[in-house]
Amino acid sequence: CNGIPKIEIDFKRFSFSETKHLNRLIDYKYFKTKKSRIQKLFIEPNNPLSLYKNVDEEGYLTIENNTSSIYKIKVKDFKGNLSTIQIPIQGIQSDSIKPKEIRITENYILASQPTNLKEQNVSVYFPDKTFYDDFFIDFKVNNDTLTLHKPVIPAQKYFYINFDISHYKEGDKENLFIGSVSPYKNKLYYSSTTKKGNIISTSTKSLGTYTIGMDLDNPKIKPLNFQDGKWLSKYRFLKLKISDKTSGIKNYRATVNGKWILMEYDYKKGTLTHDFNDQVITDTKNNLKVIVTDNVGNSSTFEITFYRK
Repeated sequence: CNGIPKIEIDFKRFSFSETKHLNRLIDYKYFKTKKSRIQKLFIEPNNPLSLYKNVDEEGYLTIENNTSSIYKIKVKDFKGNLSTIQIPIQGIQSDSIKPKEIRITENYILASQPTNLKEQNVSVYFPDKTFYDDFFIDFKVNNDTLTLHKPVIPAQKYFYINFDISHYKEGDKENLFIGSVSPYKNKLYYSSTTKKGNIISTSTKSLGTYTIGMDLDNPKIKPLNFQDGKWLSKYRFLKLKISDKTSGIKNYRATVNGKWILMEYDYKKGTLTHDFNDQVITDTKNNLKVIVTDNVGNSSTFEITFYRK
């Protein structure tokens, strides 16, 4: 600013262990709400990134009344190509500028200390240094639904959510899981859930809304490029589509004539593919068996016969 270096950020060398702290480099709230990244040109407290050089006053600017300044930003790529922008700043005192409003709640997070929150059948544990900053957190429980702030504050550690399910029927407990509720379409997404007695638990780095889901449906398995009794001598690949609309796929296993075969899973397309060039399948008559299990233990078995010369 006015020719005085304020901050330099060097991406040439970057430790993999620091990647989890990149949320400190960007405006995380803007990223979560607008799906676009804005890089900060200043260093906030508890920022462990080693990217910064030649830092003056943590990159912050002090703008005084009746002053003019030029803030210059230079960006250079790895081949040395340079782009520059200049931002004129006019210092004008204004009474209309108000401090940022802080919403006060019943619970306050001290980032340097562990925190336990509990209401009704839900408890949440934040280890020390889960967050970078201290803040007032929204914490409410209503009908097995936990409102845990909004997902606009970055966490650098996993924290733990526990639901007591003792009020559910015994026959239903094995099908329960913890899911995060999407703020956009109210869709429930499975969060890796463990069970111990009447407690189901999950660990996560995302604030937001969590609730108990129940999955009573078995996964679906559908052949894509073949059918029962078909000759597949000229085929290179064997393809199936697998899906589970509630808790999602946990694992699968495929065998031909009792022998395990490799099937590659495309998560985005939900497809399983076997390459016949693996040369594992050598018989003419082949009995394919595929077992797919979802995240709460529901499973489906698909069996079909095909032929190859």
